[in-house]
Amino acid sequence: MGTVDYGNSEMVPRLAACSDCPTTGQHVLHDRLIGTWNVRYINYPETGSTRHRQGEVRFGWILNGFAVQDVWIWHADAAYPVERIGTTIRFFDLQLGSWRIVWIEPAAGTVIQLKGGEAEGRIVLVGHDTDRSLLRWSFNNIEATAFEWRGERSRDEGQTWRLESKYHMQRRLS
Repeated sequence: MGTVDYGNSEMVPRLAACSDCPTTGQHVLHDRLIGTWNVRYINYPETGSTRHRQGEVRFGWILNGFAVQDVWIWHADAAYPVERIGTTIRFFDLQLGSWRIVWIEPAAGTVIQLKGGEAEGRIVLVGHDTDRSLLRWSFNNIEATAFEWRGERSRDEGQTWRLESKYHMQRRLS
């Protein structure tokens, strides 16, 4: 029997981005995030206890520069012995005039769609979670070497918001 080709030889090169990805228009919004970031994850469950984890996130252009993929990794530690990983595909939808994202976390069986864009110097995305509550994910205080990601939830269609997560990103320089 010969070896089985599962398609990776063609898929990975097609997924990778071009060497001269767009750096104008709507693409600039996420261009400043491209790279690898060390993350200090802080979650605020409704139980009141705060949870801390370390990890990383990697942003890169894909599909000839028409989309950005980011891979989020929560490292295993004594309190959380299983590594957690998920990915987002984000692209600018010309028909909607906004960025659309799809978050996928296969181990949890989660798929979430949000849309949005720049709002007062931040990147703000809004959509519904699997339980139909409203989510707001935002990238804040974006600088060349650091930014903060916030995850908020509303159970009253946006009248009030509860902070669930705050992630502190530090660009990995080497």
